[in-house]
Amino acid sequence: MACLPPRGMKIKPEERLAIDFATTLRAFTIEGKLRCVWTHPANEIAGHQGRLAQMRYALAKAMGLIPGTADYLFLWKDGSGVLEAKVGKNGQQPNQIDYEAWCMEMGVPYRIFTTVDEGLAILREWGVLTDKQKTS
Repeated sequence: MACLPPRGMKIKPEERLAIDFATTLRAFTIEGKLRCVWTHPANEIAGHQGRLAQMRYALAKAMGLIPGTADYLFLWKDGSGVLEAKVGKNGQQPNQIDYEAWCMEMGVPYRIFTTVDEGLAILREWGVLTDKQKTS
């Protein structure tokens, strides 16, 4: 179920939280307990240096990448919400603050979570995560 990073790669605390959260989301999706579509827009890939990475970042922005997009986007029949993972004293970047303001202006719920359990509690609050399996 877990998607592991390459062997020998150093994982930062916020990345560990994101990996653990995504692993849990995958399990709940398969079990039919997470009743929405979700994704992680991998904005962190854009932070790599080097000529090719910079060209790919420019291309991604031209195609609609929005710097500061929250870590997780959730879409369901009657709504949507976004979650940003943060660990420790790691606060939001200016572009993340701008994205949060845009979400609020558009009426899209935006929340920050610091643990897997906190993120799951928000999804339960939004009504898209249940402890019951979906029956056909």
